[in-house]
Amino acid sequence: MNGLKEKLEKYEAIQVQFSDLHGVLKSVTVPSDSIKDNPEEGIWFDGSSIEGFTRIYESDLYLRPDVNTLVELPWLNTIACLWGDVFTPQNKPFLGDPRDVLRRACKRAEDMGFIFKVGAELEFFLLKKKDSHYTTIDHAGYFDSSPFDNGFEVKRAILVGAKKMGISCEMAHYEVARGQQEIDFRYKRSNGNS
Repeated sequence: MNGLKEKLEKYEAIQVQFSDLHGVLKSVTVPSDSIKDNPEEGIWFDGSSIEGFTRIYESDLYLRPDVNTLVELPWLNTIACLWGDVFTPQNKPFLGDPRDVLRRACKRAEDMGFIFKVGAELEFFLLKKKDSHYTTIDHAGYFDSSPFDNGFEVKRAILVGAKKMGISCEMAHYEVARGQQEIDFRYKRSNGNS
């Protein structure tokens, strides 16, 4: 962990994140110095409280921070986040950890001679409250050109923020439904180990 102390000392806290089986982001906030002490030790949590992870009598799991994923949150420069890998008390990767599932799938594809490319799309609606119900902030449709509306400004801000965090985006545009926004993230080629 050469240089880890120097990387983390400027942050007050670290968000250690993982995903449940449904893709819902989970996280725990820890003081940065607790990760500096021993990142391999992991952070204990109750796996039975995460939908689909474990039963109550096998609930002990550990979240091991992957310091290679450390990224500063541009809007909170005293907080950083990183991904964690889920381990069992026997120090084995938890088979239900989506990150480990993806890692194993990439390795299997590579062993078969395939190149596994993983990317994501973020699709969302921006809503405003009108009277007692909500409506979209704009009415643009697929690839409509509306460079001066609120949707454009939000997508532009996301692209700028993503770039500051080292996340590569391919494009931002309106999707099919009225007011539906989309950000396309550039795929990352996996070697089965990342």
